[in-house]
Amino acid sequence: MSCSLLLPPASFALIQFGDADLGDARRTRRAVQLAAAMAANPDASIPRLMGDAHQAKGVYRLFERSDHVTFDALSQPHQQQTRAAASHHRRVLLIGDVTEINYTHHPATRGLEMIGDGKGRGFCLHSMLAVGPQKRVIGLARAELFYRQRVAEGETRAQRLSRDRESQVWARSVRQGPAPAPGQQLIHVVDAAGDDFSFYEACFEKRCEFVNPASQDRRAALGHDAAAEQTGTLKELLRQLPAMGGARFFIQARKPGQTDRWAKLAISFSPVTIFAPWLGKRGAEPLRVYGVRIWEVDAPAGVDEPIEWMLLTSLPVRDLQGAVEVMEIYAARWLIEEYHQCLKSGCAIERKQLEEADRLEALLGIAVVIAARLLALKQEVRQRPETPAVQQVDALSVRVLCMRRKLKRDADQLTLHEFWREVAKLGGFLGRKGDGEPGWKTLWLGWRELQLLVQGARLALDELKRSG
Repeated sequence: MSCSLLLPPASFALIQFGDADLGDARRTRRAVQLAAAMAANPDASIPRLMGDAHQAKGVYRLFERSDHVTFDALSQPHQQQTRAAASHHRRVLLIGDVTEINYTHHPATRGLEMIGDGKGRGFCLHSMLAVGPQKRVIGLARAELFYRQRVAEGETRAQRLSRDRESQVWARSVRQGPAPAPGQQLIHVVDAAGDDFSFYEACFEKRCEFVNPASQDRRAALGHDAAAEQTGTLKELLRQLPAMGGARFFIQARKPGQTDRWAKLAISFSPVTIFAPWLGKRGAEPLRVYGVRIWEVDAPAGVDEPIEWMLLTSLPVRDLQGAVEVMEIYAARWLIEEYHQCLKSGCAIERKQLEEADRLEALLGIAVVIAARLLALKQEVRQRPETPAVQQVDALSVRVLCMRRKLKRDADQLTLHEFWREVAKLGGFLGRKGDGEPGWKTLWLGWRELQLLVQGARLALDELKRSG
């Protein structure tokens, strides 16, 4: 991971935003100040973050300079640092996804466009998360904001193909994303929306690999030497393959009422040739890839949708071990969903209020980096739960938590895992034997209370210094 993501808030903010070119050094200093406050208290409003009306007004003036203070200007230094850090790893997953940033509940904000069913207002964000060995977060390798276009009623397929389309973001993300260093493997992992022929072409052009689910039942043939007249439909062909082995896979609950469980899976795989679509890509060369089908057998009672993944990949799959590796790579895609949850729940980006869309875009340029920090910290807790909390969290916060929770432990000995569970208990997490790990809501309610206590402790310490 990028070590600077886990530094204390002030140091983190200086490294991540200190080189942002905002047209004036004073603006950069203000952005660093705001980023440090957001890193310490991510879900707070701007007035709460800055502490007084004068400082808050300075932030509002910062975002008024939309000619210099933009999403790209604020997020680019972090993206460049992420790419530099990623180049030192032999294999890096580039996990991409699109999410809607919803400001429908801010009707006075100007410049927003449609989202969802067309009645909502906001904009879209494509994020590309760089993930290294052991699923450790390196940072955000690329981010792009875009607005949905209103489509004319009765638009034909040919007309749709002749205009700019949202689906083009996938190929664009590859072409504008990092290129592999010598001896390095960059693997794009996307969801079903990325099942686009141009995306695959871009990966081959950039010498990047890919793993993603097939959503379109496109023309295809089994094998790499098939002719166009031997085609069938991809999903039909993959479903005809017999099981070549199996695996057990741990499934985390994603919806209310679900529970974590182990699934028994069957796996089949084959070389596959996929042919270009008739419209838009007529005459394009077929692509030689590999298809992997993974499906659940003997699903327990009450499971409405047993697992079935049909994955396309450029990685050679010649045996069961290779197919399982592809499955595990695709399973890492949930990290991008957690990243967007960090952005929306942890940073509360959709609750921030500014008068213009371009000012919200600029604020998002800071928030996307803060969200990467939150996810990196959460992964660090998972990967190294026994790390002393004082190595990753402000020491005063750890001491105040120990006092508030009346823990019979020295603050220097409290682990990261213990620290975050105790923080969640401040937010209502009960921590009973069968409760599992705390969710974002209790974590951030507890974190908010802890930060108020820490602010009070700092004021008391400052007063003691002045009077002593």
